[in-house]
Amino acid sequence: MKAKKNVNPDELIRDYIENDMGLYALCEKYNIGKVRVKKILSGHGVPIKHRGKQPLKKDELAVEDYHIDKYKPVDGYHYVAVDRENGTVYNDYMNNGGYLTTHIRNHYGVETPTLYDRRMYYMRTGNYWWEQWFDIVCLPDKGTKKCPYCGWETTDVNNNSGAFVTHLMKAHNKSRLQYLEDFPEDRQFFELKNQTLNRQLETDKRKFVVCAVCGKKLTHITNAHLRKHGMTKFDYMRRYGSKVLSDEYFRFLSEQMKELNANLVPVHRSAPEEEIACYIEQHGLACLRNDRKTLHGKELDILIPSRKIAIEYNGNMWHGERNGKTRFSHLKKTEQCADAGVGLIQIFEDEYVENKSLVLSKLSRILGICKDGERIPARKCNIMEITSAESEPFLINNHIQGFAPSSLYMGAYYNGRLVGVMTFVQESKGCWNLNRYATLSGTICQGLGGKLFSHFVKEKNPAYVKSFADRRWTINRDSNLYIKIGFTFDSATPPDYRYYNPKVDKYKRFHKFAFRKGKLMKKYGFPEEMSENEMTKLLGYDRIWDCGLYKYTWSPA
Repeated sequence: MKAKKNVNPDELIRDYIENDMGLYALCEKYNIGKVRVKKILSGHGVPIKHRGKQPLKKDELAVEDYHIDKYKPVDGYHYVAVDRENGTVYNDYMNNGGYLTTHIRNHYGVETPTLYDRRMYYMRTGNYWWEQWFDIVCLPDKGTKKCPYCGWETTDVNNNSGAFVTHLMKAHNKSRLQYLEDFPEDRQFFELKNQTLNRQLETDKRKFVVCAVCGKKLTHITNAHLRKHGMTKFDYMRRYGSKVLSDEYFRFLSEQMKELNANLVPVHRSAPEEEIACYIEQHGLACLRNDRKTLHGKELDILIPSRKIAIEYNGNMWHGERNGKTRFSHLKKTEQCADAGVGLIQIFEDEYVENKSLVLSKLSRILGICKDGERIPARKCNIMEITSAESEPFLINNHIQGFAPSSLYMGAYYNGRLVGVMTFVQESKGCWNLNRYATLSGTICQGLGGKLFSHFVKEKNPAYVKSFADRRWTINRDSNLYIKIGFTFDSATPPDYRYYNPKVDKYKRFHKFAFRKGKLMKKYGFPEEMSENEMTKLLGYDRIWDCGLYKYTWSPA
């Protein structure tokens, strides 16, 4: 049987009486149970104090009666509670509705004290417990708003509750528009946060267009609005001979938005965006973050003025159709930058997360800051045909799109080390597709692409070669590697999409090939009348659009 721990009863009693230690504090100090503590105290004739029943030391109290109404009503004034830290104001200064409790829990992480602790705090300090965070301020009343038709009045002088509008409708069968026809000076009283409703009060014709069907004032007449009338924009313009958006309003709105957006302060910068900017700045190039002046209000994550290049970091979650990024959203921004004399690089989240070193290496080459890498002279490299087994690990480690099966693999060796790979797919006799080219990361292999391609031409004598460049990474359509090695620009393909579902993979964009309609019907039993897009939406997938491709071609002179 385990022996009991020896405890000095005199010392324990002294801690309990003179040092005012509680039962649990004694248990912790002497490493014994609560039952034994009570047994020692009662065995020595010491009465055990019960929580809430011990006598109060009145000389320590600021207020003896907890039920005194501290803040008495004052005619013409009212009380509010003001947060000392952030200035948040609540009318519920006595916390009757629990607003102060919720605020303290959400902003300071403090749970509501027990009723006993709240009473003791008040009686010892003369303040309610929430006054540790709030000041109770007495303010003059703002008066009342009277109805001019019947004299009814409300203290809601800002019409925040809408009580005045409700009264007009119930008592006088008048809408706010009808009321303002009689009392136009009260327009400010009806201002709401909903700008669509406020626009119906607007009199400046530059700021709205009027729907010829229903008479509603709108910023512009949209397809969504016209669907309510069962017509398209073409039907509307043919029937009413009216523009859906006046040139005068468009110019007015454009100037307003330029002025507003140019001064907006960004509220969030992602960690990868910060990493990219810091990487560039560490290599001696100044960056502007969240620039809004180049595109007159639209934001660019990173701008490098000395190179006239901007970088956008596109988080997959926020750059799909569900967040308003349509088929041409990313391409449009690239084109707007080009019109402003700036090349735009757009990086998707999965590219950066899965291939950070390759992304940074690719950026360093584009920006011309790859100066510390090993220089490998192309003239000293040996070019030869290699196997897919030799090509695959090299492309996985050095090409942002990784490995792709090909018909021909060309390798460049320097001092016995593979430093460059170029691959081709033969599509028909004499017709080839250059589908991958990569050099060893961290090296500078100037002229190696031209040497690899020249060797391919000499060996295979092709009649036609095509290749595609990603527009998200191509700064200049007419000045790049393809042009330097003899290709010419052919055309631009439209934007294409990939699928994204964060519940399946937070970072990966899936190729659309795996989501063909027939495959989804077979796998999930969808009916034939459903489209691929409808099926993927039901499965929780979103579409993310790119910027399309540039097509380049080569043929013998």
